[in-house]
Amino acid sequence: MAPATDAVVGAVPAAKSGVASATNTVARMVSGALGVAIIGSLINSLYANDVGDSLGGLPPGARATAEDSVGAAHAAAAQLPPDAASGVLSAAGDAFTHAMGIGLTVGAALAAAMALLVVRLLRSPRLTAVQVEASVEGAQG
Repeated sequence: MAPATDAVVGAVPAAKSGVASATNTVARMVSGALGVAIIGSLINSLYANDVGDSLGGLPPGARATAEDSVGAAHAAAAQLPPDAASGVLSAAGDAFTHAMGIGLTVGAALAAAMALLVVRLLRSPRLTAVQVEASVEGAQG
């Protein structure tokens, strides 16, 4: 983050550096919050679908509770007989691991795509021979 902040603040006149720094901070915070919300929603949806499909034999109340979260699945399992409880805990763990794997893969793919976009957009222009010669002459003279 430090190099990004330095680049943003360095790209504006000194009088506007405070505005640039604040804008950079707001963009970073909003992006982080949106990323957590989107990936978290994806993981939650995948978990609820996976665990709901695995717990068809449970009473409806226990099944609905287990679909809410892994913690709720543990609480529901505590109220069930040992055989049913181990099935709920196993299904919840598997569903959470699967959902987390997909969510993190999606997050990594988005980060890689954005990195490629940044590299493409911020690639410095190639200098022509005339520009190189002019800059060398300017430095010597």
